[in-house]
Amino acid sequence: VTSDSRGEGRGLQSAPCVTSAAESWFMGGGATAGDRSVLLLSNPTQSDSLVDITAFSKGGQLDVRGDDGVTVPAGETVPVRLEALVPDTEAVAVRVRTRTGLIAASLTAERMNGLTPMGTELGVDAGPARRTVVLSGMPGGAGGRELRLLATEGSGSVRITALTENGPLPLLAGEQVPLKKGNLTVFDITDELAGRAAALRISGDVAFIAESSATTAVDESIKAKRAAAVAAAEGMSETVACQF
Repeated sequence: VTSDSRGEGRGLQSAPCVTSAAESWFMGGGATAGDRSVLLLSNPTQSDSLVDITAFSKGGQLDVRGDDGVTVPAGETVPVRLEALVPDTEAVAVRVRTRTGLIAASLTAERMNGLTPMGTELGVDAGPARRTVVLSGMPGGAGGRELRLLATEGSGSVRITALTENGPLPLLAGEQVPLKKGNLTVFDITDELAGRAAALRISGDVAFIAESSATTAVDESIKAKRAAAVAAAEGMSETVACQF
């Protein structure tokens, strides 16, 4: 759980506590001025862990700065900013894999529009790779809708179907869309969903990692609440880690 009572960033974010693992995947990261993403690597064990971080973008696997591994001492949490690893990269998928020990990993992503916070996500492991994935919880209403896919074991193709209250709705004209191994593919499905609440079913002939995201349209009432928050907020940000 993370809380922040400072200015326009005030709010509360939460995500399920995760168990420690040897490998985790995160699809919702970015490393630009408008997308500040931080990996949180927590070691709940009694011995140090050594972690390798691999990053992928639309053009394939990225060169990661300082790729000699990250040491996470026993009982501690180490933050790793994506902008320090792969600067100026708009969309990033990340694999966290341990050489020694186990890690409970999560990703916090803060979206900005200029100097205005647009929201924060706390992401958990999106893996393992599968050939069929159902993503629930795509809300209805105005705002952007996005789907990110990454083929991890080979190239192939997938079909994407929205499961709505009125039945299945094939997306992208119901056609198979190609996935290239190691290349992050991002689909803007805002217009096709047209404000419908839905789950997404993705099926293909190759194993992939999938994650969806939704942004809420900002109306005048929300802007007014933000302005009031700026005037009233004071204090410090705080992170409460899971208890292992």
